[in-house]
Amino acid sequence: MNNNIIKFNKIKIPKTFSYLLLFLSILLIINAINIYLKHTKELKEHYFTYFLPFYNAKTNDLYRFYMDEDDKKNFFKHKFDENMIVFASDTNTLDLMNNLVKILLQATHIVNTSTIQINQKELLFDLVIKGKVNYIIASLPILEYFQNILNYQNLRLISVLNTMYLYFITKKKYNTFDINKLPQGFKIGILSDPNEIFFVFDKIMDDIGYKTSDYIKIVYNSKQEMFKDFVDSKIDMIVFFDTYPNLSIQQLIDNNFGDEIILLPFSVPQEEKFFKRNRTLYKDTIDLNLLSQSYLPKKFGNNTYTIYKPNFTILKTYNCIIGNEMNNPQNGYEIIKYLYEYKKYINSVFTQDLLINDIQVQNYNVQILRFDKGAHQYLVDKGYISFNDNPDCVNLVGTMECTDENLKNNGYFVKEYYH
Repeated sequence: MNNNIIKFNKIKIPKTFSYLLLFLSILLIINAINIYLKHTKELKEHYFTYFLPFYNAKTNDLYRFYMDEDDKKNFFKHKFDENMIVFASDTNTLDLMNNLVKILLQATHIVNTSTIQINQKELLFDLVIKGKVNYIIASLPILEYFQNILNYQNLRLISVLNTMYLYFITKKKYNTFDINKLPQGFKIGILSDPNEIFFVFDKIMDDIGYKTSDYIKIVYNSKQEMFKDFVDSKIDMIVFFDTYPNLSIQQLIDNNFGDEIILLPFSVPQEEKFFKRNRTLYKDTIDLNLLSQSYLPKKFGNNTYTIYKPNFTILKTYNCIIGNEMNNPQNGYEIIKYLYEYKKYINSVFTQDLLINDIQVQNYNVQILRFDKGAHQYLVDKGYISFNDNPDCVNLVGTMECTDENLKNNGYFVKEYYH
């Protein structure tokens, strides 16, 4: 009897085909994950764009919103950036950074932020250079100091933020009224890292005309400790960078009125030479009426200050916000835009010593850092930076880009030879 037996031969699938199937499967999984993430992102965007503006709104407003199909329109030129943006600063600028970030979240497309405190200047720069943080606050003298130590090629300037001043404070009883005539062996207290003075003090003293053997430098870890030793006459002078008006200096003067604490004005015999060697320091005047009610009137040496003659000569510099060149340029654009278009509001909620400065486009951005692409574009859009040689471009500064079309539209004469 014949048995009807069907025999199947084994089908051998080539290895290349197996690999192809595996590759296609991986692609499908990746595609599914991308679709899910995109959907999640759209949900988040709709939450911020469409839900929050109508939260607690009248039903009719929300009904009209969908009837007019406004939910399908893009009211925003740029979508929200949901990537985590990390800001870092040291203890001296932490309040400034926290206040700025809080306000930026309210008015820009930046959604997720984190702020960290780093009290070592070199580490702060190292983190932003390596892209581990996106933005830091640092002063111009520190940028100049580390310029030849660290690789700055991927750092970019977003904007100048606020002003810092260099204080030389002593007591009237020492009969030292000129920073160029300090007695031999004068004991000078300075602050440690992260205060800028720790890095630049010896150079500044050298440029004034002193050798390191001419004075005794004592470094303090805290302002409170330094102030205490100064009040107790353990040191003869204190030198540090800080803002103005300044609550700690005001308290120092008010609490030790009998000691006749005095601020020494800045003056050097060869100013031009000094500023060539210190290109991130600038001469300025402050109103001593804002220092302390108990400070004026004050007379020492050839200096006399009263409530009617309060102008005091001092050195200043600037804190800046700096980022990595790999940051989203739109972030840089929105940060600088918000700083200056909402400057009045920002300064209304900041304390007086943290007030934001006006836009400044000076040569230090070329000497030390280039502008961030986004920040640079904003400065072009608002006419602060122009590639048009027409002298009337100055009339468009702060309003719009200086182009022939904008000049003509605003009634200014345009000639071809201006190009």
